[in-house]
Amino acid sequence: MKILQEKTNAALSVIGFGLPDLNAIRLPEVVYHYTDVAGFLGIISSGFLWATDYRFLNDSSELSYVFRLASEVVREEYLGAHSGLAGKFLDYAASAPPPYSGTPYYLCCFSELDNSLSQWRAYGGQQGFSLAFPGDITTQRGYDSGDKQNPGLTLLKVQYNKDKQKSYIRALINSLLELCESTHMKECADENRAMASFLPFFWGQLERASYRFKHPDFEVEAEWRLVAWGDVRSELYRPSKTIVPYTKFSIYSKKYSWGNFALPLRSVRCGPGSFPDDTLYALNRSLDAHGYKDRFCKRLQSFTPARM
Repeated sequence: MKILQEKTNAALSVIGFGLPDLNAIRLPEVVYHYTDVAGFLGIISSGFLWATDYRFLNDSSELSYVFRLASEVVREEYLGAHSGLAGKFLDYAASAPPPYSGTPYYLCCFSELDNSLSQWRAYGGQQGFSLAFPGDITTQRGYDSGDKQNPGLTLLKVQYNKDKQKSYIRALINSLLELCESTHMKECADENRAMASFLPFFWGQLERASYRFKHPDFEVEAEWRLVAWGDVRSELYRPSKTIVPYTKFSIYSKKYSWGNFALPLRSVRCGPGSFPDDTLYALNRSLDAHGYKDRFCKRLQSFTPARM
């Protein structure tokens, strides 16, 4: 078993480098984090952003999207075309539920869009705020992104194009089918043991895509995400419809930094609301009180004619 796993691991490392690069897109110039009054005040007073456990997102089904899509691709394009270990793997991939990930991860969401009505409605409540951050924000002080995505450190772009999503899944499946036909796999008499040697890689690559792939209907969000990995010892909890686990972190920018302020805010925009002048006045005072002077952090309004 040890020799089988060693040979499989060597093959999987090659496969991993050959998959489509999910980090290829350059980081944006600026992104926007939409929140309500309580969220805004919490952010500027603490210097932290909150990232929610992926199981407790507003649409909890979105993280299972890539697994459903992979099953769909297998059933429609592969099932019945292979025998032996390859056929067994495809049968499994077509129907098996994804395993529970033992490592919790948390998502903090941003949009490429400024003054987006859909974002105001989704996250702003009766009075929303849009916080503008430079696109090179990172969870690690002093890190230089080089305008490249790096999971766990920088923003990751959400992919909505279904053809590109399926292309990634096909590349993964095709590579594993080739592995099934390799000499060391054929020499293993126990197909269950042989398949178990690469299934964690299969699920791991799908999970890696799960926080980047969303249904095309959500494309209007133009979303980027910061992903944080953690453990339950650093986990916090907040009330909602149930108990929601989350974590919090500060963020930094190498390009846009002006001292020791907690967050590299470029601007804050008041969303549509019932008291636009009063809200802008209070926004100015609250930002000034927390060290975000207007020469660094602009104060803007939304004139979108919407009733929130």
